[in-house]
Amino acid sequence: MEAAKTSQKAWVKTPLWKRAELLHKAAANLKEHKAPIAERLAKEIAKPAKDPVTEVVRSRNFVSYCAEEGFRLLGLGTLLTSDSFPRNERSKYCL
Repeated sequence: MEAAKTSQKAWVKTPLWKRAELLHKAAANLKEHKAPIAERLAKEIAKPAKDPVTEVVRSRNFVSYCAEEGFRLLGLGTLLTSDSFPRNERSKYCL
C-alpha cells in the first residue's frame, strides 16, 4: 500500500496518452506471456489448465478496454477521477 501511495503521486500527473500507452504495453505482455502466466495460475490455485488461459485473455482484454475507455471519455469531454467509473464513488489508488 505504501508503494501504491507513492506511485499515485506521479501517476496522477501522467498524461492520458502515456497511461494508455503503458496499459497497452501491459496488455501486450499478457498476450505474449499468456501460457507461462496461465501455468503459474493453474499451479497457484489448482485449476484445470484451460481456465487460467481464459482468465489471462480476459484480463488482457480488460486492460486494453480501460486504455481505450479513457480516450472515449476524453472525447466526450468527461474524465474519470482516479479509478472511479460512473455511479461508483471509489476514488482511491489508480494504478
